[in-house]
Amino acid sequence: MFFLIYGEDSYRSRKTLAAVRGRFSATRDASGMNCMSFRATEQTVEAAMEALLTAPFLAERKMVVLEGYLTEETEAQQRLVELLGRLPESTVAVFFEAASAEQLKDGPLFSLLKKQEFSAEHGPLNASQAAAFVAAEAQQSGVAAPAGVARALVSRVGPDSWRLAAETAKISAYVLASGRQEMLESDVQALVAGAAQEPVFAFVDSCLDGRPAEALAQLAALLDSGMSEFQILAALAKQFRTVLCAQDLVRRGIKDAQVLAGMLGIHPFPAGKAMASGWKYRPATLRARFQELVEIERRAKTGAASPAAMLSVFASRVAA
Repeated sequence: MFFLIYGEDSYRSRKTLAAVRGRFSATRDASGMNCMSFRATEQTVEAAMEALLTAPFLAERKMVVLEGYLTEETEAQQRLVELLGRLPESTVAVFFEAASAEQLKDGPLFSLLKKQEFSAEHGPLNASQAAAFVAAEAQQSGVAAPAGVARALVSRVGPDSWRLAAETAKISAYVLASGRQEMLESDVQALVAGAAQEPVFAFVDSCLDGRPAEALAQLAALLDSGMSEFQILAALAKQFRTVLCAQDLVRRGIKDAQVLAGMLGIHPFPAGKAMASGWKYRPATLRARFQELVEIERRAKTGAASPAAMLSVFASRVAA
């Protein structure tokens, strides 16, 4: 039996991995002596293959977790594919990858594993999925997170599941300590500090993801909050510049979000989002939009036109 757990959202994928290991420990390996982990950066394919073929120790089953082997050289992957065809029934193999289907699609190991019944993909969360994720995390803490409150937290934090989980846990603890069982939007505003720039990122995402109604509503909220048009312009320009750079690097053969993040000097999560956004636009279109932002800034600084009005037109056109 073998499992595949993969996707750019490493928080949810590692949570799934922990659940699989937990169930195995509870039902098959109370002693903890038949669960092994191998990483491609630390152990060779030969070592992993030996572990897969070795019989369990005084038990019916053993679990072998293999991380990073789906991005190994094709020859090494092919050897694992052949081995899986004769995998002992006593071995449960769990393959884990913090990478997207797009990054893994050309590998023979992924081609085999993705067809299996036990395959779980955890890609980046969109806005609605992120809100549902907040509600689920809060429920696990014994707290209710109404839809409006969950959306407010996502608007501040963005769809990064690691930070959403941390902020949800913090707010849940505060709510329970206050003798309540339901989050309020005021809890989010009071406890999620240092997030002034997060709504800007949500606005940028709405523009790039093709959601004009949300983009215009978020732009209006940003302006009402007192944020200057030039701060918003700077955030937009930075994101378009990042997507352009990511697109260029992908065309040059860089398909690993971790590697790309290091080259751009940003976190792997926004690097992955920039890669995904790059697929939606032609390079010429992205360059044209970036030049529009430069022109908007020039006209705004010379007083030729209202920056708020120009931003509204830009957001509507790009998101549409």
